[in-house]
Amino acid sequence: MSDEPYPPLEPQSGTPVSRPAPPWPLIIGVALLALLAVAMLLILLSGDGDPAASGSPSASASASASASASASLSASAAPSPTATAVQPTGLGPDDLATTTVDALSLRSDPGLDAQLLWRLPTSTQVFIVAGPQGADGLPWYQVSGMGLPFGSGCVTPEPGEILECPAFFGWVAGAADDGTAYLEAASPPECPEPPQTVVSLSQLQSTLRLVCFGDEEMSFVAWWPELPSDAGLGGSCAASDTDVGWLVCQNINYNVLASSQENPEAHFPVSLDPSSGVVMPERHQWIEVTGHFNDPTAQDCGQVSDAMETDPGELVFNCRLQFVPSAVVVTTAP
Repeated sequence: MSDEPYPPLEPQSGTPVSRPAPPWPLIIGVALLALLAVAMLLILLSGDGDPAASGSPSASASASASASASASLSASAAPSPTATAVQPTGLGPDDLATTTVDALSLRSDPGLDAQLLWRLPTSTQVFIVAGPQGADGLPWYQVSGMGLPFGSGCVTPEPGEILECPAFFGWVAGAADDGTAYLEAASPPECPEPPQTVVSLSQLQSTLRLVCFGDEEMSFVAWWPELPSDAGLGGSCAASDTDVGWLVCQNINYNVLASSQENPEAHFPVSLDPSSGVVMPERHQWIEVTGHFNDPTAQDCGQVSDAMETDPGELVFNCRLQFVPSAVVVTTAP
């Protein structure tokens, strides 16, 4: 007798063959499940594109319809866990703003973990240098204070304390994660009426030079004084030998104009572009100076940030504040 299984028996002629009845309950159940899966898939595909709306069906229901379809839909509908939600404030570079909350943190960089410099009181006026930049779900703005006029003083508190001085530079959050504004647009400032003088320019908060004048050309008469014996010639600047040294290195800039021969205290520095061909005449006489703030070269000042060990945005901002003469001529007393 062979150990191999017998082949299937062929039905013999004249011999009826009995067949089991089809499993209709099972077939109907499978068909219903298939229809339910198709219906769930159509519901998922009919979302309106909004992350909150298209992400509402549960993951388990999607999985029962189709594991691969559920994974694809979930990935497209749900926001990435690393995405940063930036709340709009309607503010941008070169805008003026004021703080709407007390003790707003001023930090070295955007983000809640950045170094805390000081805290700004409510209604502090700021000039927006850059931003918004998203970090930790908040919109961050690089801001500057309005600056101290020449001859004024201010005591800087310890880091982390309330800063009343209008001289600062750093990053602040423009709004909370629920959209509550920490900054709002400020009213236009009062700008000095033309014509300008050394007095009007030196008494103006430095940041207002950009707000009031931008890069417009202006002329004014000034006294070109002799250098005092204690002028401090021989200072150094890490960027003095670079193409932007004439604009960056204000600590060794001795082109300082006075308001009059009798009042050298009110003074105003100017920065000479060596490529412009403009030169200063001999000292101890009246001159008329024509020029502008916000010189285009200022945008290159950030290139020397490593040498100056200063934030590139702050270098560009400070360079924009400098007055660059386009012409200097000898004149008579005003």
